[in-house]
Amino acid sequence: MAIGDLYSGNTTLTDSASWIVASETSTQEVVIHNIYIPYGSEVEIYLLDTMGECKILTTTETLYNYTFHINTTHCLRLKNTSGASIFLSFDGVVVNE
Repeated sequence: MAIGDLYSGNTTLTDSASWIVASETSTQEVVIHNIYIPYGSEVEIYLLDTMGECKILTTTETLYNYTFHINTTHCLRLKNTSGASIFLSFDGVVVNE
């Protein structure tokens, strides 16, 4: 990937399952702008790093125009707390290779 490229992903999560969103390589840095959450579903978002994790928020709405900076050691964990399986997606931009 090159600087400025789209960085995105999607998955289906069962209830109580988590998804780690991190960069692909140790030198790559990414800014996540949007996290797409199905209407009416609930997701917890955590910031993870080498020291532990911090819950950022619980939401039932898609997050638009955020700036979550991630790499392989500073990443996001998305946890499905909706009570059923859901489809999640995110997108952002590569800012460093």
